Amino acid sequence: MTELMKAVNICKKYVPSSDSMELRPQSLSLEKEKIYVIKGKSGSGKSTLLNILGGIDRPTLGSVYYNGQSLYDLPDKEQSRIRNENFGFVFQSFNLIPEFTVKENIILPKYFNRYSNITPASISRMAEEMGIGSLLNRKVYQLSGGEQQRVAIARALITDPEILFADEPTGNLDSETSKVIVNLLTRTVTSRRATLVVVTHEEKLIDCEHTDLTISDGKIKVEDRDNGVSGI
Repeated sequence: MTELMKAVNICKKYVPSSDSMELRPQSLSLEKEKIYVIKGKSGSGKSTLLNILGGIDRPTLGSVYYNGQSLYDLPDKEQSRIRNENFGFVFQSFNLIPEFTVKENIILPKYFNRYSNITPASISRMAEEMGIGSLLNRKVYQLSGGEQQRVAIARALITDPEILFADEPTGNLDSETSKVIVNLLTRTVTSRRATLVVVTHEEKLIDCEHTDLTISDGKIKVEDRDNGVSGI
């Protein structure tokens, strides 16, 4: 597999004078077209790791390389361009605009991505793929939680990102809807040959081949899994 992203000796502590670290210095690599599941107890640093890899939160020390470029050494404008054009983000709270329609929410990246090829046809295809084709003109506040998360996933994928970062995408959903959303995420990312990095408390929902990134006491354990069974 081809290396897509590499984190080198990254660490994070939120109180500079403190000796305690949320993430201890370590390195890891992400490969193209793979699924990574960030696991750990509440407060262990799962979202912190995702935000560092996604270019949202600068590490206290260390570097993150994306396609050979040191992400946090780039000018802010270039970092923003990469986040907007190459990364997609899905959050637990959906982060949609309730008063906008489904279609208006899906095309929001168009206003931040100057190279975006978002067209009416691509919007329709994406909506159908997400199972919300009949809801394009519906206001988001009229939708169920599961439907809103489908809109959020559509918005994240409409620019065809190379990496999709999902932070607890099922945290506000019931168990049955969670299964549907996780299957939708993994199936769609795989079909698009993208990389998925997902934070979840419900790792049992990920029943396809993936790599676990388990955080405990600030350390990251990397373990390949095939249908939930540890690999070598």
